[in-house]
Amino acid sequence: MITFKPTVVQGSLLVLCLTAVFVYSLSFTDPYIVPKWLFVILITLGMGLYISIRILLRKPVVMDLPLVGISIVGICCLQALYGLLQYFNVFSSNSVYPITGSFDNPAGFAITLSAGFPFIGFLIQKSNHKYIQYLGWTIGIILLVAVFLSGSRAGIVSIVAICTIFFYSRFICKGIWNYLLSGGLILLLVCSYWMKKDSADGRMLIWQCGINMVKESPWIGHGIGSFEAHYMDYQAQFFHRNPDSGYAILADTVQQPFNEFLRIAVDYGLGGLLGLLGMIVFLILCYQKCNSCYKDLAALSLCSITVFSLFSYPFLYPFTWAVVLLDLVILAGNTWHIHWKIFSVVGKWLVILCVMGSLCITNTMVIRVKAEMKWKHALSLSSCGLFEKAQPLYDAAERVLGNDRYFLYNYAAELNVARFYKESLDIAMKCRHLWSDYDLEMLIAQNCWEINRMVEAEEYFRLASDMCPNRFMPLYRLVWLLDRQGRQTEARELATIIISKPVKIPSVIIERIKREMENYLTLKI
Repeated sequence: MITFKPTVVQGSLLVLCLTAVFVYSLSFTDPYIVPKWLFVILITLGMGLYISIRILLRKPVVMDLPLVGISIVGICCLQALYGLLQYFNVFSSNSVYPITGSFDNPAGFAITLSAGFPFIGFLIQKSNHKYIQYLGWTIGIILLVAVFLSGSRAGIVSIVAICTIFFYSRFICKGIWNYLLSGGLILLLVCSYWMKKDSADGRMLIWQCGINMVKESPWIGHGIGSFEAHYMDYQAQFFHRNPDSGYAILADTVQQPFNEFLRIAVDYGLGGLLGLLGMIVFLILCYQKCNSCYKDLAALSLCSITVFSLFSYPFLYPFTWAVVLLDLVILAGNTWHIHWKIFSVVGKWLVILCVMGSLCITNTMVIRVKAEMKWKHALSLSSCGLFEKAQPLYDAAERVLGNDRYFLYNYAAELNVARFYKESLDIAMKCRHLWSDYDLEMLIAQNCWEINRMVEAEEYFRLASDMCPNRFMPLYRLVWLLDRQGRQTEARELATIIISKPVKIPSVIIERIKREMENYLTLKI
C-alpha cells in the first residue's frame, strides 16, 4: 500500500516536472523549449542549494519515490488530455501537427508520455485499492491513445516496446505468445517505416552522413556541438559526390541526427560510446542489487527512453532528464528514502563549494534570461521595421549570446534586411563557425553578392545547392550571378537544369522561377 510523506524535495520536484512540461513564454524567441530549460535549471539550482544546506547542517534529505512517481503520472495524464483536446479542436495546436501538447512538435509530446508511462505501475500494483488500480489502467489507455494519435513513430514504437516487455514478463513465460509478441513488435517497426516512408528514408540519409562524420574522427569525435556545426557540410559532400542519388529529392536542412547514440559517436567518438556502455553495465549491476520493488518501473522507463533515442532526440527536452534522474535514484537507492549525510571536513568544504557554485550559476542564468528577453524585444522591433531601435538591443544581447547560433543567424538576417551587408556578413561568418545550415549559406551568399564579392557568393550558392539539391533558389540565384559575370553559356545550362528539375513540394515561387528560366532561355538564344 502506498503511503505519502510530502517534503520540500517532493514539492520542488513536482514544480520542476510541471515546469519541464508546461512552461511557455512569449518573452523568448523560442517560447517552447528555452523557457522550459531556463526555469528547470533555476529550480534545480534552488533544490541543490536547499539540499546542500541540509547536508551542511547534518539533516537528512528525504525523498518519497512513490509520491514523485505518481506526480509524474499525473503530469503525463494532463499532457495527454491537453493533446487529445487539441486533436478534437477544443484547443489549437502549436503547429501544423494535430497534436503537440505544450511543445512545438509531436516529439516532445510523445517522449513526455513515453518516459512517464511505466510509472503507472505505482498505481496498478496489487497492494493498492482496486479503484486506484482502475484509475491507473484508465490513465494508461489515455496515454496510449494520445501517443498513437500524435503520429510520432518513435513514441509509438517506444510505448509498444515497453508494453511488450511488461506483458512478456508479467503474464507470459513461454509458448507461442512469445513469438507473437516479438513478431508484433517487428511488424510495428515495418509499419512505422511505411507510415511515412519519405521521412524514414530521409533519416536513413542523415544516419549515413552521420556515420561518415564518425569515420573521420572515430575515437575522440569532433567535439561538443559538432553535429550542428558540420553535418550539413557532410550532406553537401554526399550529394556533390552522388548527384543522382535518390535521396536528393528528400534532402532538407537538418538540426538533429534522430539518434542520440549517433550524436554521442559524432561528438565524442567511440570513446563516448564506450563510456555510455560502461554506464549501462553499471545500471544493470545496480538493478540486480537493488531491493526496491519499483526497480522494474525504473528499468522500463529507461528502456522506453532508450528505444525513443534510436529514432528521435528525447534529450532535447528537460523532462527526459528529470525522469532519467528519478530512474537512477530508484536503481541506485537501497531504501525508499535516500539520506545524504556528510560528516567529514572534506565533505563540508565540498558542500560549501556546491553552494557557491550554485549561486554563481544562478547569477549566470539570470543574465542569460535577461539577454534572451532583450533578443525577443529586438526581434519584435525589427519585425515592425524599427531596426535602428532594435540594433542597440541586439548589440547588448550579443555580449551574452555571442555563441548562440540561432541568435547570430537572426542578427545577421536582420542586418541584411536593413541593408548593412558588410556587418551582416561578419556576424554570419561568426555563426558559420558554430553552424552549417542551408539558410545560413544563402544569407552569406546574398551578403557577398551585395558587396560585389561574386567568387564567394558563387561558392556559397553552390554549397547551399549541394546541401539541399531539391531547392530551386540557389540555382536560380546562380543563373543571374553567372549572367552578370558574362558566363551566359553556363547560365543557360543551369537554367535548363532548373526547368527540368523535379519538384518536391509545388509552390507559386517555383512556378515563377521555372517561367523566368524559360523566358531567360528564349531571350538568350
